[in-house]
Amino acid sequence: MPLNPFLQPNGPGRGLLRIEGRMGPAESVALAIQRNDGRYLGVDGSWQATPHWHPQFSAEPDADGLRIELGPALIDGIVALHGQPLLLALRLDGHEDRGVLRVRGSLIGSNAAAPAGDSTLTPEQPRTSSARSGANGDDELLLDHVDIDDIAPLPRSRKRWPLVLGGGLVVLLLSAGVAAWSLGWLDQLLAPRTAETPPEQPQGFLPSPDTSLTGRAFAVDFLAEGPSGDAVFAAAEARAEAGDCDAALILYARAADADPTVSTAVAQLYDPASFAQGGCIDEANEEMALEHYRVAAEAGVPAAMRRAGEILIGRAESGPVYDEGRDWLQRADATR
Repeated sequence: MPLNPFLQPNGPGRGLLRIEGRMGPAESVALAIQRNDGRYLGVDGSWQATPHWHPQFSAEPDADGLRIELGPALIDGIVALHGQPLLLALRLDGHEDRGVLRVRGSLIGSNAAAPAGDSTLTPEQPRTSSARSGANGDDELLLDHVDIDDIAPLPRSRKRWPLVLGGGLVVLLLSAGVAAWSLGWLDQLLAPRTAETPPEQPQGFLPSPDTSLTGRAFAVDFLAEGPSGDAVFAAAEARAEAGDCDAALILYARAADADPTVSTAVAQLYDPASFAQGGCIDEANEEMALEHYRVAAEAGVPAAMRRAGEILIGRAESGPVYDEGRDWLQRADATR
C-alpha cells in the first residue's frame, strides 16, 4: 500500500514526519528520499545517483500511524530544494513502502538557529557595552568595561540664551494666533475633517501576484491568497512556459496537495508515457507518477485509476503488485 507521509516543522533544522496508517513497533526503521530527477539524498545534504538509507532511531507508533523526528542531516537537504516534490521510501524491518512527501508549513534550516548579534564575538573580544531595559522601559547603556577617563565631558550650555529665545518664540506664537482668529482661519483649522473612504474592491477580488518576482518568492506570493488547485496548476504551467522552473516545480507540488484530482495532471508530467522533453522536469519518473496517480485514484478519478493499474500490471505477473493493479483497473471499469 502507498504511504501517506506528512512533514511539518519542529524547530530550526528539525522536522516531524508523520506517516498515517496502522503500524506497530519495528526493530529497524530507515528512510530514503528521492527528488524529481531521480537522485537520492545522501550524507550531509548531498544528492547522489544511488539510494542512501538513513536509519531512524526516534520512530514511535501512535494513534495515527508512525511518528519520526528528523534532524538537520535530512531537513537541511529538503529545505535547500525550496518545495520541489519528493518521494519518500520507508523501510520497516526490511519491508519497503513509498509515497509522495507532503510538507505542511515552512521548514527552517539549521543555520537559522545561530544567535544574532553575539556570533561574531570571541573570548578575546570583550563586550564594551550592552543594552538593558530599565524600570521605566528606556534602554540604559551599561559601561562595565568602559574607562570613564575616555569619555569626554559634555559642553556646558549657557543659560541666558534659552530664556531670550523662548520669550521671543512665545510672542511670535501669540501674534500668529491673533492674526489667524481675525482672518477666520482658526475656524477652518478646527473644523472636523471627514476621513477619506478608500475605494471599495469588488467582492471576490483576488489580487494578481507580483510579476516582478521569480522562483520561490513568486510561489509564496501567489499561494498567500489560498488559490484553488486548478489555479495553482495553471500558474505552474505559466511559470514553466516563462522558464521559471523553481516556481513551477513548487507550484506543481502544491497544486497536487491542494486538490487530489489535480494530481492526475501532475502525474502525467512525470509519466514516461506522456513525458515531454524541454520542460521544467528533467526526466520521466514512473515512481513519482505512480504515487500521484494513486492519490488521484483514491479521490475517485477514473483516468488515474486506469493508469495506476496499467503501471502496476506492467511490473508483475502475479503477487501483491499485480493484485493492486488489477484492483485499480476493475474500479476504473466500474465507473463507466
